[in-house]
Amino acid sequence: MTGSTPRPLLYLDVDGPLIPFGAGPYPPGDAAHSLLARIDPALGPRLAALPCELVWATTCTVN
Repeated sequence: MTGSTPRPLLYLDVDGPLIPFGAGPYPPGDAAHSLLARIDPALGPRLAALPCELVWATTCTVN
């Protein structure tokens, strides 16, 4: 046993919390994933700094 404590898991639903549905205009996005253009790029470093392991939990499918 190493004595280190595993970090907690954070299951994050990107559909609701990260993709805002407020007023636009939004930058143009990939036609297949146009909602991704609404995600603020500053969220990445902020999420990575959290003291947990991120697990993406979403119903979006990628072809």
